[in-house]
Amino acid sequence: MGCRSLCVEIPRERLQRALAPAQIHASLEISADLPSSLLASTFLRVLVDVHSQLSPNGVERMASITVDLIVASPAERLARDVPQSLRATILLQRAKAFIAANLHDPALDPPCFAAAMGVSLRRL
Repeated sequence: MGCRSLCVEIPRERLQRALAPAQIHASLEISADLPSSLLASTFLRVLVDVHSQLSPNGVERMASITVDLIVASPAERLARDVPQSLRATILLQRAKAFIAANLHDPALDPPCFAAAMGVSLRRL
């Protein structure tokens, strides 16, 4: 069986907005058995096979989904390491940082904000 690799470049700001400062997750070990890792790798395998059939708009949407799926694995890994008592505090800090970075965006609304934080609107 052959080996295939895929290199995906994600802007640092996008990772830091979704996760935390790069120093926290830069050397984080991500296990392939995490549900989010399995989902991301499956999605990427299929995407590589069908990308030539996508429209330019489809490519743009898939690129955004790809980044979200890739970010989900370290987010899940970090969440496992954080004691339950600190999770709300961390979410609040991430939310404040996201709002500060995106305050100028007129499209920033509660559903968009909740999605960016990776939580339901009700949880937010």
